[in-house]
Amino acid sequence: MLDCECSANPREKTSTIRASLRRGVEWCFALAMRKESVPKLRIYEKNGHKYAEARIPAQGIWKHEHLGRYEAGETEKRFAQIVELWRLSGKNWPPETAPVRSRSKIKLKRGITLGDLSVAFFADVYEQGNYNRGTIDLARMAIAALKPWIRVRADQWGMAGFHEYRTAIRQAKRRTDRKAGHPEIGGKEKDHGYSQRTLNGMMAVIRRMYRWGMQHDCVHPDAAFQIMQVPGFSTTETRPTKQKKAISREWINKVLAVCSDDLHDLIMTHLLVGARPNEILIMRPIDIDTSGGAWLYTPQHHKLSYRGKQRVIAIGPQAQEILNRRMPRSMEALIFPMWPNSTNRTAAYRQAVKRVCRRAGLPEEHWFTPYDLRHTYASELARDTPTTTLAAAMGHHKITTTQQYVHTGLEEIIAAVRNR
Repeated sequence: MLDCECSANPREKTSTIRASLRRGVEWCFALAMRKESVPKLRIYEKNGHKYAEARIPAQGIWKHEHLGRYEAGETEKRFAQIVELWRLSGKNWPPETAPVRSRSKIKLKRGITLGDLSVAFFADVYEQGNYNRGTIDLARMAIAALKPWIRVRADQWGMAGFHEYRTAIRQAKRRTDRKAGHPEIGGKEKDHGYSQRTLNGMMAVIRRMYRWGMQHDCVHPDAAFQIMQVPGFSTTETRPTKQKKAISREWINKVLAVCSDDLHDLIMTHLLVGARPNEILIMRPIDIDTSGGAWLYTPQHHKLSYRGKQRVIAIGPQAQEILNRRMPRSMEALIFPMWPNSTNRTAAYRQAVKRVCRRAGLPEEHWFTPYDLRHTYASELARDTPTTTLAAAMGHHKITTTQQYVHTGLEEIIAAVRNR
């Protein structure tokens, strides 16, 4: 059972439940972090001075410890002390932080609460490594939405409770800039809710949790069966998922005309290579094989790296010319080192593109995101490239996925008809 003490005061009871939920979320994220996560020393410049900061993985998030001005030798010594304290405290930070709750302390038995069931389930799933970043975010939102029922027994929740959960997540508003580890806290509330895909994904997480509980004999099969009977969301009930699109070269050229040199090179490379935004941002000289006519870029990590899949991206002559101009001296330095202080460089890239779209005077319906450049690359390459080759270039393992990236416009249809 979660460590919750019942209180006569409703406010105290609510705060206790929230604290229990937060511990469960922190435990899930602690497991979701990769085993190789270790403290890192970051050195940055501000107002002409060098400063140092230690980034420490603890409780499922990266915590920051400011070390003041950088002094060679002294700063490294202080950082080594922090690493030693971090290890001695069981990889918690600050050192006096109590270790997060482990699944071994939760008894898997009939009558288990939803809070304990969710913690044990996600612990087991993440220990096996069956997750990626998108799954973690979806699981985090699904856990947060369970807050009103965290003390309810899983067997008693059933179809009625899941219907209430379904209604609650449909009425929930999206938040931007959510604090790490706490999706229900902070951020600006948007006018619209989550998309159909996100809502159905959250419901799928709960269904999977009940199936897992049934397999471990802590959830009655009848309760799991009732959960499976609740339908997902249709397109008429929710906000439709925003569709990606291929961008006209006319609009891209207008944006490039008002870009800074760094952003111009980044957008052009992205358009010519067709990689995912994060794959472009982490590009380093050491990851690029320049021995052949077409360069081969192997990202150090990518979307499917957790499954052991290899990703190789071919770089043509036009992109090579841009990269040659930007090659850093260090083989391990980033070729596109923009937004170094941002905790999410992909989001910073997206916001930068949005700003230049506005600055270029594009109508709002023609604004695009970095990921739309990947769709543009696929649509242009599909004109004279077999689908199987295009799928390999995009890093897809299913042709049906590649087909979602190819957008055929009216001009292409007219040109094809004229040749018949």
